[in-house]
Amino acid sequence: WMTIDTTSGPGRGNIYQAWSPFYNVYNDPFQMFTRSTDGGQTWMSATVIPQFPYWGTLDIGPNGELYIVGTDRSSIWVNRSTNAPNRSVNPIFDLTRQVYLGGVLPNGGLPDVNPGGLLGQCWIAVDRSGGSTRGNVYVLCSVTNDPGNLINVMFSRSTDSGLTWSVAMRINDDSPTQHAAHWFGTLSVAANGRVDACWNDTRHSTNSSLSELYYSWSDNGGLTWAPNRPLSPAFNHSLGYPQQNKMGDYIGMISLNECACIAYTATYNGE
Repeated sequence: WMTIDTTSGPGRGNIYQAWSPFYNVYNDPFQMFTRSTDGGQTWMSATVIPQFPYWGTLDIGPNGELYIVGTDRSSIWVNRSTNAPNRSVNPIFDLTRQVYLGGVLPNGGLPDVNPGGLLGQCWIAVDRSGGSTRGNVYVLCSVTNDPGNLINVMFSRSTDSGLTWSVAMRINDDSPTQHAAHWFGTLSVAANGRVDACWNDTRHSTNSSLSELYYSWSDNGGLTWAPNRPLSPAFNHSLGYPQQNKMGDYIGMISLNECACIAYTATYNGE
C-alpha cells in the first residue's frame, strides 16, 4: 500500500510504501517499509515497522507525519513517524500503539463469504481539515468480536496524535445477534472533516449468500454516526465459487466534501 504527502510542509511529494511480509522480493520478510523523495525514481533501503503489522494502510497527518496501521494476526497496531517528512534522514517510528477494536481481522474468509481471501484490511485516516477535529486519527476494520454476528465493522479514534485511543464502536447498526457479515469495512475522511465508512453487508440475507454495499458517516469526528443506509442492490458474492473463491481483499474509497467515491466489486452482470 502507499500514500503520498500532499501537505504544504517539507515532505510534500514524499511517497511512502508498506507491504505484507508475504510474497515480496526481500529475503528478510520483515523489511516492510520504504520511502521515495524523488517521485518514485529511487527508494531508501527497506526497513522494519515495529510489531511487523500488515494487511493495513497508511495516511499523512496535517504536519506531514506518517501513520501506518496493520495487524500481526492477534492485535492491531498503529505506528507513527514524525520525522518522515525530513528528506535528509531515514524515517524512524517514534510511537507504536495497540488499538483494541474488540476483536481481530480473521486470517482468511468465512465458508460462505470470501472463503479464499480476507474479509477486509485495517484502515487508517487522518483529519487534515481546518476545523476542530483537525489532527484526529481514525482506525476502522472488520473484525470478529461477537458470537452473534459473523464479523462487525469497528471504529476507534485518537485525538492526541495516536497516543491514546477511544473505546471501540460498532458502526453497523443492525441487530448484534442475526449472524450477519459486515465485511470489507473501509474508511476515509473528507477535506471538511466528515468521516465516511463503507462495507459489504449480509443483514438482509438469511444464509449470508447476498451482500449489499452499505454506508454511514460522522460529522463530529466519529463520536456519533448516521443510520446505516444501503447504496447498492443485493448481489451474490459467491457467484464464482469454487472456481474463484474471493472478490479481492478490500474495497477503496476517497472522500470529497460533497460525496464519498467508492470503488467496489459486485456480480450484477453475472460475472
